[in-house]
Amino acid sequence: MNVLITGATKGIGKAIALNMAANGHHLALCARNGNDLSQLKEEIIHQYPAVHVFIKTTNCAVKEEVYAFADEALGQFKQIDVLVNNVGVFNLSFLLDEEDNTLENDMKINLYCAYYLYKKLAPIMKERKN
Repeated sequence: MNVLITGATKGIGKAIALNMAANGHHLALCARNGNDLSQLKEEIIHQYPAVHVFIKTTNCAVKEEVYAFADEALGQFKQIDVLVNNVGVFNLSFLLDEEDNTLENDMKINLYCAYYLYKKLAPIMKERKN
């Protein structure tokens, strides 16, 4: 099984990635920090050498980067079986103190990223009826 996970290097995303790898699933992982991605890939390959891990540094607030990640993951695996939209942000602040683009950025990461990945991958999953 091939699993795509956004926000894969910390917290719940990392835990899901490690769990999926432990169960023998191949992974397409993205996060903003390339060093963290590389370290996670090395950790997974060291523990589970049969697991194929594709990583891509991706800013999930940028539509083009999200689509590029999905396209490259499909190029690596030909199909994605599980989509884990894990990436998310929460800015604890007083509304009047926020920068003007805070809401837009939060929406891009928390909502639009999941929307774009679903739009890209769901038709392929639907076609396979899986």
